[in-house]
Amino acid sequence: GLGPDAPPLPAREPLTLSCDQHHIEVLRGQSFDVTGTARTRGLPADGARIEVLLRDARGDEQLLGVTVSNADGVFHASFGVPPDAAVGDRRLVVRSPASPRYEAASVSE
Repeated sequence: GLGPDAPPLPAREPLTLSCDQHHIEVLRGQSFDVTGTARTRGLPADGARIEVLLRDARGDEQLLGVTVSNADGVFHASFGVPPDAAVGDRRLVVRSPASPRYEAASVSE
């Protein structure tokens, strides 16, 4: 176990996500790009896991994929719309789960 001399776990850094897209028109078989920035305390946050989802009007979410922010805090991913996706307006959900390094975060509109 962890004895009294074990080093304390480092505190997670707060993460702030911004995304350049908020709503997309979903067309089956097409692809679209998602770009944005991850920052911590105003500085670029590299290596943050970024999850990209689509949320429909009922609140159901569909995970499109995962990417990671680079040394500049920038993330970019291209996703294909699943062929079984219902056509319609979707809200884009971009979030990062808590990790040993960063607190959980999501893009707030």
